[in-house]
Amino acid sequence: MMRRLLNEEGGNALVLVLGMMLLLAMMGQAAAGLAANELRMLGYRKEAMRARYLAEGGVELGRAAIHRGDYLPGTSMTMVSSIDDVPVDVQIASPDAWGGITIVAGAALERGVKQTLRARLDARARFGVLAHRLEVCTAGGQSGTPGSCLLVSSLAVEQLGTDAGVTIQGSHYRGFKVSCLEMDFFRRLANSDPGWRVVPGNARLEPAHFSGCQRVWVEGDVLIDESLGDIGPGRLLVATGSVTVAPSTAGGSGSTALNVICSGDLLLAANQGGFVSLEGYLRAGRSLQVLAPDMQSLELAGLWESPLVRVECPGTTLVFREEGANLRADAQLLGWLADSLVGYVETPF
Repeated sequence: MMRRLLNEEGGNALVLVLGMMLLLAMMGQAAAGLAANELRMLGYRKEAMRARYLAEGGVELGRAAIHRGDYLPGTSMTMVSSIDDVPVDVQIASPDAWGGITIVAGAALERGVKQTLRARLDARARFGVLAHRLEVCTAGGQSGTPGSCLLVSSLAVEQLGTDAGVTIQGSHYRGFKVSCLEMDFFRRLANSDPGWRVVPGNARLEPAHFSGCQRVWVEGDVLIDESLGDIGPGRLLVATGSVTVAPSTAGGSGSTALNVICSGDLLLAANQGGFVSLEGYLRAGRSLQVLAPDMQSLELAGLWESPLVRVECPGTTLVFREEGANLRADAQLLGWLADSLVGYVETPF
């Protein structure tokens, strides 16, 4: 009896041990499977991260092509480059309705891992004149003598309306749009950065406004005359209203290197033979107008941007030259305008 009981207990123990061994084997197999899957997922994540870095490199290649001038504004461009021995496709699309240039860069690795990035750049600060419509009027004036206008500049203009006597020495591109002004962006900067001076209402701009600061924010309209004088390169005025630049006295004249951004109109007007010129990046939300009748000769330089740019120069020999030196003197503003990515969309596969 006792021997039979021992045999039965031994048999039960054997079944129990075998069951535990089977369970441990199944658990081990499951753990091994999980570990293998985790290793595969880690490999995919590493490959996906690498693909993203390669796509980011492709975006930078596209931006470099734009800055070098390899990209013809108003067109599309495709190129294939190699980064770390991996081919990267880069496409630069023609501008959208807001003037944005889109760079699409994609990289494909082994295991079918792909990554595409879409980066949207603004067209600002890339042309001598960026406008929806450019009008140049050379006829009329008190003297009745027709004027002439020489534009030594690249033009990104949809509609061009000019009188006789207008000569363009530079490329004319269509397809770009004037993007919207981001005044809230500058307002936040002005209210948070101690490098700005904030003026709460309309102002007549004076050298004292730039004492100890590079940038001035005005909540209202601004008047600039010959008293502003030489305030040094790389200064910036941002106004929520309109900006008028005109001599305070008949025959007064002057020239100021100043970058200006305003929501309203930007007007440069003569006063009985006198004129105050601004040499810099001039950006107006509604219109940028130069009224210089019967001035004999006048030379202007800078970068002009507005939905409407209008030049009236009857009786005047006017020359405008594309010049970005004053904008380049403010590296931070140049970065905000020309180098910033205003959109960045990731599309993994």
